[in-house]
Amino acid sequence: VLKFLLSAAYHKTISGNCLHGGIQFGFVEKSFNPNMETYPDQFSWASGQFDSNLPNGETLISSSMHYFDFNAGLGWNKKITNKLEPFVSVAVYHLNFPKETFFQNGKNVLGSREVVHAGVNILLPNRICLIPAVFFMGTDKASELIAGSNIEYLLSSSTALTNLKAVYAGLYFREDASVKTDAGFVVVGMKYKRYNVGL
Repeated sequence: VLKFLLSAAYHKTISGNCLHGGIQFGFVEKSFNPNMETYPDQFSWASGQFDSNLPNGETLISSSMHYFDFNAGLGWNKKITNKLEPFVSVAVYHLNFPKETFFQNGKNVLGSREVVHAGVNILLPNRICLIPAVFFMGTDKASELIAGSNIEYLLSSSTALTNLKAVYAGLYFREDASVKTDAGFVVVGMKYKRYNVGL
């Protein structure tokens, strides 16, 4: 898979409301080696196994495909008080519904994928910040919801690492469309200058 995407963003503050917009446009190419795969026609009833030396019976398969892709998103955040700052963002992928298929006469189209991310920064005493958040992603009949929270420790300006602004850790859980928790994960990281680095 080869992807080449260009992104552009614009930020504007109006009456304390921080507004963000972004677009992404690019080129995607995918390829595979048909000779490394097995096909129904290559099943040998004599041996009970697939035999890659048998004809695969496929005449309309291309070994590569490419398409243009377009994505866009909007975001908002506002400091309500000195200790409370909510945020929300929405993004939509594959706005141009690109055709994605290795079959020469295939009609498979990538449906749009919607993403919503929302949360709030809550400043607590002793330079501690709590950031509960939810992340929803859906496409066609598949969806998932991730919910949890980070807790940050804001470093004082007198720290020797003057560019290190905060360190944080968090715990999140994932739920599928049937509202069943099937996974959980931990994050740790730091905020350095204008960068957010974490695992």
